[in-house]
Amino acid sequence: MADQSVDSFYQLKYSTDGTAYKKVPKLQNADPPPRKKTLDEVTATDDHVKVEEPVDFYEGGEIKAEIAYIESDPDHIALKKAYDDGTELNWQYIFTQAPSLSQQFKGRISDWTPKTDPKKKLRIEMAITITTQPTNVTVI
Repeated sequence: MADQSVDSFYQLKYSTDGTAYKKVPKLQNADPPPRKKTLDEVTATDDHVKVEEPVDFYEGGEIKAEIAYIESDPDHIALKKAYDDGTELNWQYIFTQAPSLSQQFKGRISDWTPKTDPKKKLRIEMAITITTQPTNVTVI
C-alpha cells in the first residue's frame, strides 16, 4: 500500500475583525495551538486504577512563532501594533495539506522579542496567548 501521509506545510493567518484573514508574511515557524482536553480525576476510594474524565474547560496556553522581520511590511507593522496595544486578534492555523486539522482561535501577542544572528536576517520571536478554545475551521 502506498504511503498516504501528508506533508506538514502550514500557514498562520490573523484578522482584526474575524472575517478577512491575512497570512503572516515571512513566517519561519509556529507551533500549532494545543488541543489537550482538561481532565478531572474522579477515582473512587475503592478503584485500583486512576480514573479521569474530560470536563468542558479549556486551560488555554500559547503558541510560539518566529518571523523574518521586515520593518516596512504592513502586516508586520499591524502585528507589532497589536502587541503594543494588547489587542486581541483572530487567528487561523491552517494545515495546507490536511485542512481537517486546521484551527481558529482568538489570542494576544504576549511576546515580541528581536533575535539577532549576524548570518541571518533579523527575526522576531513572538508568543500568542490563546484566549478562546481553538475550533475547527473550514478552509476554502
